[in-house]
Amino acid sequence: MPVSNENSYDDGICQAILSTLPATSTILINVYRPPKASSLSFAQVLRYIQDYIDPLMEKKHHEINIMGDFNFPNIDWTTLVSGSSQGREQQESGEAFLEFIGNNMLTQVIDRPTRENNTLDLFLTNNEREIRNIETEETTLSDHLAVKVNLLYNIKAPVPPSSPSFDKDSFRSLDLPKADFTKINSILSEVDWDELYQLCDSESDGNDFVEKLYLTVLEACQLSCPSKLPKSSESTSHQPKTKHSRDRFVLNRKRRKLVSRLKAVRARNPTSAKIKAMEDEINKYPTLPYQ
Repeated sequence: MPVSNENSYDDGICQAILSTLPATSTILINVYRPPKASSLSFAQVLRYIQDYIDPLMEKKHHEINIMGDFNFPNIDWTTLVSGSSQGREQQESGEAFLEFIGNNMLTQVIDRPTRENNTLDLFLTNNEREIRNIETEETTLSDHLAVKVNLLYNIKAPVPPSSPSFDKDSFRSLDLPKADFTKINSILSEVDWDELYQLCDSESDGNDFVEKLYLTVLEACQLSCPSKLPKSSESTSHQPKTKHSRDRFVLNRKRRKLVSRLKAVRARNPTSAKIKAMEDEINKYPTLPYQ
């Protein structure tokens, strides 16, 4: 397949190879970021990649596939949070990377460890529907697993189509470009953020608030955004089960939030008139088992 617009980047620390497949309007980028790369070096390679992508996307929509060894054990790909376990500079680089991913509407699809317990080798795409399947295997060439991502337009791929496994109760399962952002803003504007913060464990060093923030925004998005999970090819009898599981998650989440608010009100004012009304509201949301 012909390749055009080939470029490369190397500042002695981070490296990247960039090219375009005109036949499929696809941008292919391979990146290597060493474990101890400075935040400045990584910011520069991200800027170089962005400057490569922008002119192409302005002329015509392209599918973007970015892959490589990024060495970010501190990023939780479920919550999309860059932790501080590897130091402040690594955390800042992770935050810049997540911002780059969000700005370009990319999804990271490698859902398994590639070295020990860490997912270091990544594949980012703005069209996860093009993915046929993902494979990993040991290799004598590296202490990382070799990662193979087969795409739908790869006619040589012998395996039948299958999609990456996304947790249906995560941002990765949502088709965010099709979200009703007005509705999301409306839902979030009604959240009492001060009260949410007061409900957090004061000894959690902010992690408890990050989790509550994540769940609150996730719920708003689930109520305002279609799922990007493919429909089951099996009988339709399985479809209500998925819907019911999501309904249970939403109802249980509402109940947990109300219970937390009730505890906070009781702690501040045990005789508050709000307590009875909140107890009645909680009873509307019985705890439901997931299926």
